[in-house]
Amino acid sequence: MLHGISRRHARLFERVVRYVRRQFEVVPLGELVSRKKEDLSGKLAITFDDGLRNNLEVAYPILKSYGVPATFFVCPASSSAAAGCGTTRRASA
Repeated sequence: MLHGISRRHARLFERVVRYVRRQFEVVPLGELVSRKKEDLSGKLAITFDDGLRNNLEVAYPILKSYGVPATFFVCPASSSAAAGCGTTRRASA
């Protein structure tokens, strides 16, 4: 689970995405959940917590350019309204 990727860490994140893509079959979180009784070795889901703006502006374009799916957990209200958290969006290229 990741939180945010700042612009200054974009290159590092891109290297991580390339590495993960080579080493694992990156699948949407929902696919891992639905395969809970199957062998999941070699599979990986990338998730982002908190729905920070840099998820959309920095992380998503990198993920999209490599065709790597990710799940973003978005909190539509401010962090003080935690009851509004839990909405999910899946980004896939």
